[in-house]
Amino acid sequence: MTTTKLIALAIAAVTLACGAAQAEEIPTINVMIKGADLLDPAAVKTIELRIRKAAIKVCQTPQQSSQGLLTYDRPCFVKARDNALAGLKTEIASARTAKGEHTLVLAAPAHP
Repeated sequence: MTTTKLIALAIAAVTLACGAAQAEEIPTINVMIKGADLLDPAAVKTIELRIRKAAIKVCQTPQQSSQGLLTYDRPCFVKARDNALAGLKTEIASARTAKGEHTLVLAAPAHP
């Protein structure tokens, strides 16, 4: 199944070093998944790796990025990565549904 959607990584807010929050431009990176077979585990792993790399990049300060440093804000990375992976999971579910594969999630009932 081919999809033309993008998964966008974003930072919801930027906190200044002094602790004050200020509205700034939110950095984003688009990770293309067009043409990927989302039912192929190897293709999904490749997309997950691209998401991880993009999350690192989007969570670097301009100074870190311009100096070629591999440091980044860890909480930002986790949030950006998890948001993008949730979007990827949705796309995979859509691909399975389009192919006629349906999954039901069953949970054991709570014991009284």
